Amino acid sequence: QLKDGLGKLSGVHLATSRDPALSSSGITSFSIEGWSADLIGGILQGNFNIVTSEDVSRYNNMVRISTHFYNTPEEVDLLIRGVRSIL
Repeated sequence: QLKDGLGKLSGVHLATSRDPALSSSGITSFSIEGWSADLIGGILQGNFNIVTSEDVSRYNNMVRISTHFYNTPEEVDLLIRGVRSIL
């Protein structure tokens, strides 16, 4: 649900494969063209109470989302709405 939702948003680069055989179901990494991962994480936490981690280095500028069995579909939808609000 999360990977499909983020993958449909123009300007979002999904770094995690949508293919379940190639990626962990619980970790999703993405970036938004023209935005720093730190700023994206701050907006998601400040406006939507969504905690992320950021992989920011010389070669990376990714937001990392870790979902677990206790996350509801509504929480995933909130995250997608939060990212959409940045675009």
